[in-house]
Amino acid sequence: MPTDSQIRMIQSALDTLRKQHATESAKIGPAHAKAAKARQDAAKTRSQATRKSKLAEADREDKKASDAETHRAKLEARIAVKLKELTDAQRKRAAADLREQQHADARLRAAIAAREEQTRPVMAGRPRSIAEVQPNSSSITRRRTIADVPTDELTPTYDVFVSHASEDKEDIARPLVVALEKRGLHVWFDELSIRWGQSIHRSIEEGIAHSRFGLIIISPHFMAKQWTNAELDALYDRSITDETAGILPLWHGVTLEQVQANLPMIAALKAFKTADWTIDQIADEVVKALQD
Repeated sequence: MPTDSQIRMIQSALDTLRKQHATESAKIGPAHAKAAKARQDAAKTRSQATRKSKLAEADREDKKASDAETHRAKLEARIAVKLKELTDAQRKRAAADLREQQHADARLRAAIAAREEQTRPVMAGRPRSIAEVQPNSSSITRRRTIADVPTDELTPTYDVFVSHASEDKEDIARPLVVALEKRGLHVWFDELSIRWGQSIHRSIEEGIAHSRFGLIIISPHFMAKQWTNAELDALYDRSITDETAGILPLWHGVTLEQVQANLPMIAALKAFKTADWTIDQIADEVVKALQD
């Protein structure tokens, strides 16, 4: 299966060929024009030497145009080959991604089924104490306290899981979380949600599993980190298998071309840009998304 790096290399090579093609194309018109001008000058002059020089200049310009046309034709053939290579690589990668999504879907459904089976006797919600009838030989009922409840059953639910690179925490992530909480949303944010001594990995997994939306702050720092991309993969897989879950992409200092090159599946989703929206406006849009 072609990797993202290999696809980017093919795309880069294709871009280079297209630039070379444009360069050669730009040479043809001026060369023909110069050749025509030289011939006009040769026809007007009475000097034999000047006429000979101008005609020689016209021949040189004609050769430049001819060479550029020949080179351009060769580049067109190479572009066609490279374009087919890129299309084939993207098709294979898309097919592989689809298979992986299907496998992830099956794994997640199995995990959900197992969780439902384990928690079936437990009442809905997460109260601080749970009453449960425990039939035994004396038919005695008892109240189950929080100490009896498995940790998974006490995991809180979140409106939004905020995924971001640490470099973007100060200028966008933290102010946005403050704005969201002011609007009454329950937000998973590493500074607030990972408790002292708690497993960071497990806390993130639980946050993703119990959040309705994943708000992804996509920046150059985000795309460069393995950890943030792993969070994005988990959130994307969940959005595919759970119709109540979704992804809210927020572009921070990136272009469409950068997102398409690094996160092609996410580039197709409608996104907001921090350059176009204020923190409060973005927070208001998150509230609207939760209400839909």
